[in-house]
Amino acid sequence: QPLDPGEMVRHSGSGRRRRRWTAILKVAPLTTFLLSGSFSLPSLNFVFDVVASDARFSQEIRSRTACHAAFSDEGMPTSKACGRRASMIGVGLGTMLQATEAAHASKQKLARRPNKAQVSTESAADEPKITARCEFSVRFGKERVSKNRKLVIGLFGEEAPILTRTFLQACTGTYPGEAGDKANYKLADVKTVVKDKVITWAKFKEGNNNAVMVQTDDKRWVGNKVIFKSLAGPETNTDEVNNLRHDLAGRVSMKKGGGTFDFNVAPVADASWLDETDVVIGQVLEGMDIIADINEIKMYGSKTLTQVRFMNSTKV
Repeated sequence: QPLDPGEMVRHSGSGRRRRRWTAILKVAPLTTFLLSGSFSLPSLNFVFDVVASDARFSQEIRSRTACHAAFSDEGMPTSKACGRRASMIGVGLGTMLQATEAAHASKQKLARRPNKAQVSTESAADEPKITARCEFSVRFGKERVSKNRKLVIGLFGEEAPILTRTFLQACTGTYPGEAGDKANYKLADVKTVVKDKVITWAKFKEGNNNAVMVQTDDKRWVGNKVIFKSLAGPETNTDEVNNLRHDLAGRVSMKKGGGTFDFNVAPVADASWLDETDVVIGQVLEGMDIIADINEIKMYGSKTLTQVRFMNSTKV
């Protein structure tokens, strides 16, 4: 039996309204992005007037959205108070606008974030001459399946010849002193991490002291005893200083006076607190993302909660 002309008109109007609602939910986010120049979010009224083709339909959207907002604030279900379609519109438009604002806020945050690993052209031009490079394979955690990451440190040999020599000997495992190859950065771990302050290497595989057997000096008996000495011998002592400062993230330094294989890396720029105790000997050239990750590691007493180990160290 053919439909009554009135029924045909009613069904046709319902279909048009349904398509119109669907078009608005699809177009509203795109319209918001296109119409916002410096992303001052346009008002709902402005979006509605653009999307809706006639004033009556625009007014319907406004009223239903306002109803949804009012009853949501009161903790009441909006599907009964405003109708199912009003509840869907309120939730849909609210979600879209929140997502739009969140995306823009994230984009602005990334734009404002300074790239600490990047050295400015002026600073790079003033950098001292790099006389040697050391490459380290860094592993996070104790799992053997963990991927090794590459860290390269350039040394300023002309600015601190004795300290850089000590660093190179430990990097290559060629220290000629009493400790020998025990003083080797290979398989050494990060010793301490102070977030946004300093990262200190190295906790050596066989400890940071050299066990030496010596003859006892007690006249009551003749025998031997074990004493512990520092890995770094007297030939590593020095009074050298320079005019370099911890002005860039990734500055590498060793303690003033020498006598140690430990070295520090500044995780942030302008680490002036290190200028009082350390002498700058180099700069991280590759792997500042590794330094940033280590900077986030927490300490438990005198140990790092995550092991960070040099699986290999070589001069390149």
